[in-house]
Amino acid sequence: MLLAAVAGSLVFALAPGMAGLAAGRMLIGAGVSVCLGAAIQALSMWFPLSRMPLLNGVVMAIGGLGAVLVGTPLSWLLSVADWRMVSAGLAGVTFAMAVLLWFGVPDKPRSGKESLREQLRGTRQILASERFWRVVPLTLLNQGVFLAVQTLWVGAFLRDVGGFGPATSARLVSVIGIAMMAGCVGSGWAARHLERAGISLYAFAGAGMTAFIVVQVLLLAQVPLPPVLLWAAYGVFGSSGILTYAVLARSFPDALIGRATTALTLTVFLATFACQVGVGFVLDLWPASGGHYPTEAHLVAWSGLVVLQALAAAWYAMGARRPPLIGGGFSKCQAVRETVPSRDTGGIRDRRITALPPDGSA
Repeated sequence: MLLAAVAGSLVFALAPGMAGLAAGRMLIGAGVSVCLGAAIQALSMWFPLSRMPLLNGVVMAIGGLGAVLVGTPLSWLLSVADWRMVSAGLAGVTFAMAVLLWFGVPDKPRSGKESLREQLRGTRQILASERFWRVVPLTLLNQGVFLAVQTLWVGAFLRDVGGFGPATSARLVSVIGIAMMAGCVGSGWAARHLERAGISLYAFAGAGMTAFIVVQVLLLAQVPLPPVLLWAAYGVFGSSGILTYAVLARSFPDALIGRATTALTLTVFLATFACQVGVGFVLDLWPASGGHYPTEAHLVAWSGLVVLQALAAAWYAMGARRPPLIGGGFSKCQAVRETVPSRDTGGIRDRRITALPPDGSA
């Protein structure tokens, strides 16, 4: 799939017009869409579930390097090369990563291969589970809003609402990226230790995503706090949604973890696109002057996103008292909790699900 991203980067670099740019962007999106789900699936195969919040956070932090690079480093790079050269360079780097993954990453032996029918049945189990749909709305809005703003609209907001110049805006964009990386790793580390104190991963993830809503309200209210502090908090709490991937990993059998996380990732990508388009649509309701939109336009657009997140947070909170493992999502199966000693977890045990036939026979 990464080769599709390579092709997309080359198409983007060589595109003569908007159609080519759109096609290149689509290929890039298709190529990288499976990366997060594949990484989480690989981690679940090689490491105990109790370490998933931290390891998922590390994966997201590494991915967050791209968000850091679109700030000041990219501004500098564009001063010595044009965007077509940058896109072609990304194609080369992506191809090198694809080769490294193909030849350098070992495959874990499998006990058996699922048939297409079994794979489809597993997918239906995921989509029919109450826990999946309890987690999805807030996660997709948390990640969708954060990524939409970070990748497209934060610059306009900083310029039109904050009144910052290009250099300061680029530095703040980098601050968001660095803070997101720190938040991914820090929240994963904190989640593991808080669970030992009796605070569930589900509750901790919800608290982080709720804090993200609060930060957005502070930005909209233009409270007199240092911009670096507010945008750093935006980056830290904007990464909270990654914790719900570990919540889902504990809610399904090992064979379904990859599909569950990929399904969640797909909703996040769709939400990101919808938020990007939605914000643009709202901004266009006001006349632009010299490429700038009035402050009111940004506040209305962001307020709508905050309201949606608040509603999703209420839905998420309604499931806080439910057990972290799903039983009702397995059609014609029983979800059996199994407590097994984990590796390198300091005595913490992992909870896994084994899908058994209704009569309990193996």
